[in-house]
Amino acid sequence: MLTYGALFVMATGIAQYLLALAHLVHPEMFGGFVRPYGLMREPDWYGVESGIALLLAIHHRYELGPRLYPWAAALSVIGVTASLARTAWVASAVALVVLALVPGPDRIAARQVIWRTAQAGAAITAGALLADARAVLNVAARFSPVSLGMGSAYHVYAQYAWASRLGSIRLMESLINLHPWFGNGAGVMGQLSTSAAYQ
Repeated sequence: MLTYGALFVMATGIAQYLLALAHLVHPEMFGGFVRPYGLMREPDWYGVESGIALLLAIHHRYELGPRLYPWAAALSVIGVTASLARTAWVASAVALVVLALVPGPDRIAARQVIWRTAQAGAAITAGALLADARAVLNVAARFSPVSLGMGSAYHVYAQYAWASRLGSIRLMESLINLHPWFGNGAGVMGQLSTSAAYQ
């Protein structure tokens, strides 16, 4: 049941994406690309949920059956990709690689998903480069922790986001060093969220 629920939420984002292409809804955009969010209210969370739907689809592929499983896997990959969520892309890739390497019932299915995603990704990237190379570079900048020598607002925003994430990690490391055994407690989260280092 959880698998079908995850697939339903993921499908709402795909529907929203199609409606956005028809200019019937106006979701978040990045670099000329629609970032759907479906029922999750935020593209990053939608991407993570789509990744979870993919893993559930792989694990429950026999229950889904030979007709529904390929569609469920493909639409889940599209959901992760369309979200342009760095966390979803990285987490889904790591999870698939682990599934593909660790002996288990999902090993072959994970390898098939990786191979087909790589093929589709290469074809889509080639087509997008021919259609609008600048938009593809904007997306690449979103995933690059170092400067690509671009002056666009999307590139500046992406670099700021990377610096913010890395700053948060450094801040958390310092907090762990301060209180390594019992943590900092929930009471300091409000103070942390307003600190200059966290922001």
